[in-house]
Amino acid sequence: MENSLHLFRQEEQLCRELNDTYRLSYNLNKQAEILSLRHKTTLAAKLLTEAESISRGIGDMSGLSVCLGNKARIKKGSGNPEEAMTFLKEQEHLCRTLGNSKELSVCLGNQSLILTTLGDLDGAFVLLKEEESLCKNMRNEHGLSYNIGNRANILSIRGNLAEALELYKEQFSLFKKTLNKHGLSYNLGNQANIHYSLGNAEEAMSFYTEQERLCRELENEDGLSYALGNQAIILAEKGDPDKAMELHKEEERICRKFNNMEGLQRSLGNQASILYSKGHLHEALALHKEEERLCRKLGNKSELSACLGNQALVVKDLGNPDEAKKKKKKENKGREKGRESYLFTKHNTERHAPGAGRRGPPPPPPPTPSPFFFFFFFFFFFTTTTNPPSPYRRGKERKKKNNYQPKKKKGVFLFLRKKKKEKKGGGGAFLLL
Repeated sequence: MENSLHLFRQEEQLCRELNDTYRLSYNLNKQAEILSLRHKTTLAAKLLTEAESISRGIGDMSGLSVCLGNKARIKKGSGNPEEAMTFLKEQEHLCRTLGNSKELSVCLGNQSLILTTLGDLDGAFVLLKEEESLCKNMRNEHGLSYNIGNRANILSIRGNLAEALELYKEQFSLFKKTLNKHGLSYNLGNQANIHYSLGNAEEAMSFYTEQERLCRELENEDGLSYALGNQAIILAEKGDPDKAMELHKEEERICRKFNNMEGLQRSLGNQASILYSKGHLHEALALHKEEERLCRKLGNKSELSACLGNQALVVKDLGNPDEAKKKKKKENKGREKGRESYLFTKHNTERHAPGAGRRGPPPPPPPTPSPFFFFFFFFFFFTTTTNPPSPYRRGKERKKKNNYQPKKKKGVFLFLRKKKKEKKGGGGAFLLL
């Protein structure tokens, strides 16, 4: 990716010297896609602002459509789904005006992801069915494969795990047919999540192991981090905390390398869980403190609530009951404030519009009967093509003394989150995808 970015920058310089604004706009979009994949969203947004200005100035509606899709992806990733939807609606209008069915199908798929995040599963499914029809009419097996995965995601969220697994198997076949190894790597993770949710830990582990092998082969460190984190969760549950910690440490290294704050936050929470179980309370508290800082920075109220609750238990065990009560009070307050606005965890499948890049990755699903945080890899990137996906999943909550809940990891898009303690008479807890 670094070599590709270097070449695009050389091209950018030549475009500016030649005053080739049309080509420059396309170039800036491509650079923004790569930077987004590397989590350098501030710089990517700056390039997209210039690209949008150029496209509007020269009347390049096709280039503008691509730019809007990329901007939507960044807004969605930064926790602004409403702003992202505004960009996507304008993109949809342009696609219908231009008769661009391929880009329209991607746009509809990306809108469905946002609706899924906001809890409108019915609305999301309607858009996915239109996207499916467009893909079939165009014989676009590449787009159809991602569409199948996103429909499987919704079925999983609704608890229809058997139906979801059948769709994932269908998607697996299409990925093999189209030689989409990146897609295969995330698909393996999603199938693993289903098996884990069904109580088939050994089957899930075999899929995660194959996912790890494929990610290493593809040098896909983002996907690798999810595979490692999910394996670590199973190993910890099977009573091998040392090996689990080793995998979490590699996961943490990757997340820090790519500035993946969401992945880092979850990894730190899982490591703290292991340290707590081994009686290393001070070390566990230090990780929870960093986890709390990341949760606040991300505005992740669901994870923050769980983090504060776990901190309270650690502080209590350290002999400071007053501080524990304060943490517990903040946790309960956070639950009330975040109940409606933060219902899901990252697990979406964002996509790119056709022609500019590759489909790639995240976010959160509503309450599902399964304790798994689905790692749904299919978050199609909002750009002109597809970027490699990024997974998240939920995991089973291990019962620990004092109700300490380990935080689960991610999944294609794989994360696990801590289980919230429910009040009597209250509703179920939500999971962040």
